[in-house]
Amino acid sequence: RHLIMDDANIVDISQQVGQLGIYGQTEDEILPLLEKFSINKALFLNLHDHQEVPILPSPHLIRIAKTDELLIPGYFLFGDQAALSLVKSSFLHHLTPLSETEADILRIEAGHPKYGIDMDEDRLPLEANLDHTIHFQKGCYLGQEVIVRVTSRGHVNRKLLGISFPDLKNPPTVGTNLAHQTRPHAGTVMSGAISPSYGTIALAYVHRTLLQPGTKLYLADSFDLVNETTPFGIVHPLPFRASKALD
Repeated sequence: RHLIMDDANIVDISQQVGQLGIYGQTEDEILPLLEKFSINKALFLNLHDHQEVPILPSPHLIRIAKTDELLIPGYFLFGDQAALSLVKSSFLHHLTPLSETEADILRIEAGHPKYGIDMDEDRLPLEANLDHTIHFQKGCYLGQEVIVRVTSRGHVNRKLLGISFPDLKNPPTVGTNLAHQTRPHAGTVMSGAISPSYGTIALAYVHRTLLQPGTKLYLADSFDLVNETTPFGIVHPLPFRASKALD
C-alpha cells in the first residue's frame, strides 16, 4: 500500500531468507568465529556496521551486522536458509543455543521492544525509546509529519519503561492496565519475564507524569478498585541491566 510511484515489484521472500543472532560476553568470544568468513574487523567499529561475506567454499553469501539489542556484544547474520544452515553447522560445537525464554529475559532486561508485542504501527518510535533509529534531519519519509509534530511539541504522552513486581511469581499478561491515584489508566503492561537477577519484570508504557523511578502502579482497571491486596508494580528505568556491549 506504500508503493505509489516506484517502478518495483513486491515479493514475499520471508520463507527463503532468515536471520541468526550470535552473542557473547566479550567481542573476543565472537570475532574468532566470524573470522572464518574473511570479515574485515575494521568495518565493525560502530554499532550497525555491516558487510557481506562469502561462505567458502560454497557459493552462498551472508551479511553480518553489529548489534547491541541485548546489551552484550552481538552480531546478526542475514542470508538465505541454506547459507544460515551452513553457518549453524559450522558454529554448533562452539555455541550454546538460546531458548526463546532465555532470549526474552535478556531482551526485557535490556529494555528492547519486540515488534508485534511491545510496538506496532500504532506506536511511535519515540514512545518505544527508538529515537536512535530516526534521522531527524532526513528528507521526506513515511510518518515524518507525525514525528515532527511530536518533537516540536516537546514530548510524547507515554514512554516505554521497566516495571518490577515484587509480590508476583509471574508477570501480568500483555495489555494489563496500570492504575495510579492520579490516573485510572496510568500505563499498560507489555512483555514480561521472570529474571534470575531482577525477579518478575516487564516492559510497560507509562504516562509521562509517572515516569519517576520508584513510582507504584497498581494492577487494576481503576484506582477506585485498589485495596490492600491489589498487586502492584514499581517503575524502573531502562535498561534493567547496564550496558556491556560497547566499551
